[in-house]
Amino acid sequence: MKNLLLPLLLTISLYSFGQEDRINIKLYAGRALPQDELAEKDDINNSGFAEKGIVGGFTFGIPISKNVQVDFDLHRASYKVDENAFFNAYFQQYIIEIQRQNPNKDVKSTIATGSYINTNSFASLKLSLGEDEFRLYAKPGLGISWLSLPNLNETLKVGVDEIFSYSTYETATAFMLNLSAGAEYKLNENISLDFNIQYLFSEFEVEGSLYAEDQNGNTLYYSETNRYTFSTINLTLGLVFYIKSNSKSN
Repeated sequence: MKNLLLPLLLTISLYSFGQEDRINIKLYAGRALPQDELAEKDDINNSGFAEKGIVGGFTFGIPISKNVQVDFDLHRASYKVDENAFFNAYFQQYIIEIQRQNPNKDVKSTIATGSYINTNSFASLKLSLGEDEFRLYAKPGLGISWLSLPNLNETLKVGVDEIFSYSTYETATAFMLNLSAGAEYKLNENISLDFNIQYLFSEFEVEGSLYAEDQNGNTLYYSETNRYTFSTINLTLGLVFYIKSNSKSN
C-alpha cells in the first residue's frame, strides 16, 4: 500500500498549484502520544507505562520542484512514567508478601522514575497539493533515533532496615520510520501556520543494569540487553518561516 501511495501523491502534486520556491524553517511543538508497547500498562511483560508527553523541534526545508520538497527534521520528545501503575504492576505484590512475613514491622516503599527521552533526526520527502493560501502534504521519511529509558530508584524500609536499588539504561540508537501528513495555512508572505500528525516507529536494543544494596552493605549487580518496540504519534503546531526567495511558479 505504501509503495502505491508515494507515486500517487507525487503525480497529484505535479498538477496542483505552485507556490514560491523558497527555502524555509519550521519551528513546532505539541503532544507526544505513546502507542502500543510503550503505552501498555496491563501486560506486565510488555508494558512501557509511558504517559502522554511533549515534543518540540525544527525542520529545514529545501524545495526541489513545483510541489516537492526535501525536509530535514530534528526533534526531541519526553514521556513521563506512570509511577502508580508501575508500582502496582511490579512491586505491590512483593510489598504485601514482606508485610505478611513481618507483621510487627512497618513496611514502606518509595519509588521514583525518570522519563523516556527520544531524539530523532531524519530526512523526508514532502509532497504537497493545493493553493498558496492552504496546502495539504504528506511526508514519508527515514532517520536515526536515540532512546533513553527512564532510570528507576526504589527504597524499601522494613522497620529500621532499608534496602536501596536503582536501574540504569544506556542510550540506544536505531533507524526510525517516519510517516506524517499535515496542512499549511498562509498567514502572510513570509509566515505560514502548520498542523502536523506524525507516526514514528523503531526497534531498539537497550542494555540495562540493576544495582541493589541492603542494610548490611551486601550488594547485587545484574546486567542484560532487552529489545524494545517504540511507536508514537505526535500532534504538533508550528510556524513556517520562508527565508529565501527564488523564482515564482505560475
